[in-house]
Amino acid sequence: MRVLTAIFSTFMLLFVTADGLAQGAGSAAMDFLNIGVSAKSSATGGAFSAIADGPVSSFYNPAGLASIENYQIAGMHTEWYQDLRYEYLGCGMPIGSFGGFGLSFSYLTYGSIKSYSETGAPLGNIEAYDMALNVSYGHRITDKFLVGLGIKGVTEKLDDVSVKGFAGDFGLQYRAYKYTAGLSVMNFGPNLKYETASSPLPTTFNAGVSYEPFGPELSLMIGGSMPLHGDFSFKTGLEYSYDNVFMIRGGYDTRRNYDSKSGISFGAGINISNHNLDYAYNVNDIMGGTHQVSFVFKFGKTRSIKKNEKSEIMQKSEASVQDFYTDNDEENVPIQNIQPKPLSDNSKDRGKIYQICAARYHNEASAQKHIEMLKKLGVRANLYYDGQKEYRIVLDETDNKSKAEKKKANFEKDGIFCFIQEM
Repeated sequence: MRVLTAIFSTFMLLFVTADGLAQGAGSAAMDFLNIGVSAKSSATGGAFSAIADGPVSSFYNPAGLASIENYQIAGMHTEWYQDLRYEYLGCGMPIGSFGGFGLSFSYLTYGSIKSYSETGAPLGNIEAYDMALNVSYGHRITDKFLVGLGIKGVTEKLDDVSVKGFAGDFGLQYRAYKYTAGLSVMNFGPNLKYETASSPLPTTFNAGVSYEPFGPELSLMIGGSMPLHGDFSFKTGLEYSYDNVFMIRGGYDTRRNYDSKSGISFGAGINISNHNLDYAYNVNDIMGGTHQVSFVFKFGKTRSIKKNEKSEIMQKSEASVQDFYTDNDEENVPIQNIQPKPLSDNSKDRGKIYQICAARYHNEASAQKHIEMLKKLGVRANLYYDGQKEYRIVLDETDNKSKAEKKKANFEKDGIFCFIQEM
C-alpha cells in the first residue's frame, strides 16, 4: 500500500506540473497520436491505457512490453466520423529473460477531400493522412517494477505539403498481486516545422490503476490524462470475465464528454485458444458513435521464469516449491490431481498437511488464468484439484501449522492474500 501511495503522489505531481505548463498553450499537432489502438482500452474509457500489456503497450505504455510472454500480433480498425478511418498493426516479442520488444504502425486517413482554387473553381480531390512508426522496449527491473522506452517517426501530409518528425515515449508500471499501476509520458520531442510556423507534439501524461477485488473475473480501473497542451481528463472502466472466454466492458471518459454529450463507452471480447477479439462502441450524441474492432493473436512458446529469476516472495519462503512441479521446469506445467507431499525428508508420521493457497475456484479455466497472472509476477503456484468440486491455487505447503502461518504472513507481506487449507 505504501508503494501505491508513493505512485499516486508521483502521478498527482506530474499532473499538476503538466497542468501548469499547459495554461495558455495552443493546440498541438499530430493529435491522432492520442487516438486509442485497442478496443479493450476504448471500451473501458481509456482507463486501461497506462496499465496496458501485450503489443499495444508500445502505443500506451512501453513498460508493459516487459511482461509479454510469447510472440504476439495486434491489429485494430476504427470507423470514425465522416470518411475518417484509423488502422493499426503492431507486434511484440520477449527479449531474453527480462525484456520485451514492440514494433507498431498506425495510419489515419481523412478520406477524399475536395480542393478548390482561390476563385472557387474545383481542382479535384486531394490526399491527406497521418502516419506513425513506433519502436519500443520494456525491461523488468524487479519482479514488480517495469520500465519502458520508445521512439516513433511521425508524418503528416496534406496534398503536396508534408511534415516529418519524431517523438519519444517513457513508461513505468508496478504489478502486484491484485493491483497494477502505470505511468507514461507519451509523444514528447521537438516541435514540428511547417512551412510558415511550428507546432508542438501532443505530449501527454497518463496514469492508471487497476484492482481485482475478487480475482481475475472482475477488474476495476481508474486513470487520467493530462495533455501538455490541453485539459485534464478522468477515465474509469470495468471488465467482467466469464471463464476467461467472454468479457464485458464499460467505461467513461470526460474527454469524450463534449458539452455533456455522453462520453460513455462499452464493448465485449472473446478469448479463443488464447487469441483475443475485442469490440468497442463509443457513444457521442453530437457526431454519432464510433465502432472499433481489435485483435491480439498469440503464438510460439511461452517464456518461462528461470531459477535465477525467482521473485522476492519465493526467496523469502522457508522452503522451495519445486516439489509442486514436474521435472520439465522450462515448461512449468502444473500437475493436476496431485497428492500433497511434505517439503522435508521427514515424511513418516507427519500428520496433517497445511496448504497455503491463493484462491479457490469451481472451474479449471479461471484457476489457470489466476496461475498465469501469478507467473507474470514471478510467483510459482500449482493447481490442486480435490477430486470433487474445488480447484485450489497452492503456493506452498508444510506439515507444521506454525510454519504455515509464517509462510502465509510472508506472502501477504508482499501483497498476496492467501489462506491455509488443512488436509
